[in-house]
Amino acid sequence: MVRDTGFMVVYTASVCAVELLIAASERLGVLRLGFLCTAAVESILLLTSIFFLFRLPPPVVHQRPPLSLRMLTDPLLNPVFRPILWCSACWSIASVFGSGFSSLYAVRILHVDFIQVMIWTTVGNLLRAVFTPLANRLARKVGWKHCMELHVLLAAVIAGGWSLCSRENAVWTYPLLAGVTSIPVAGFGLGLFHFQVQTIPEEERSVYLSVNSTVTGLFAILASAVCSGLVSAISASPLSESGLRAIFWCGAVLMLHTVFCLSRIRCDVRP
Repeated sequence: MVRDTGFMVVYTASVCAVELLIAASERLGVLRLGFLCTAAVESILLLTSIFFLFRLPPPVVHQRPPLSLRMLTDPLLNPVFRPILWCSACWSIASVFGSGFSSLYAVRILHVDFIQVMIWTTVGNLLRAVFTPLANRLARKVGWKHCMELHVLLAAVIAGGWSLCSRENAVWTYPLLAGVTSIPVAGFGLGLFHFQVQTIPEEERSVYLSVNSTVTGLFAILASAVCSGLVSAISASPLSESGLRAIFWCGAVLMLHTVFCLSRIRCDVRP
């Protein structure tokens, strides 16, 4: 929990710095140079992280048989872990439709300027850092399963709110929605981590997490491709604004399906 909160504070400061750099370069007419500077800084940070990676102590390696096809399919067949896996995949798809292109919607349809997007994105990340320990407190009372359900329901409400956000009411709806969009991610991500730790056999944890990341990533890529195609097709039509709002409604429905997936998880864990 402390790690997640600290990460969000550092992440928020980094995003804010990058967005300020891009905004300044755009105003000076050197936007390309701004992106090149950002890429250079990111490359330096990545090389620095590699340096620290090699200085970490070696992990504890458990004796296990060589990797086989059966080991790769075990996470998909494990009756305890499988619902958690599909819940994670469904969340990744719903997140793409529910808020994945909200910044694009704000700029193109609501005509929100880039500085406002930066400010409220930063506020949202700070709120996520604040609500991460609060999610942990809530889980102590109701368990992570119900805590995650509440956060996904909040995400569904937010996706529905984006579909109702228009130029006429954007002056108050956009700051509200942009500020709270990241909050459900805090509770869901932390709860998912606890479920994974509790349900994955320790000696097979690396394999299970790899399969989970692969499946979730593939679904996220597929959802992004579909959503991007829909946004491109709808943006070229006369009914672009109402069409883009319909994508948010799809996200809300998918969030409700994620709640259904959560309800099928038979076990529960607490902090």
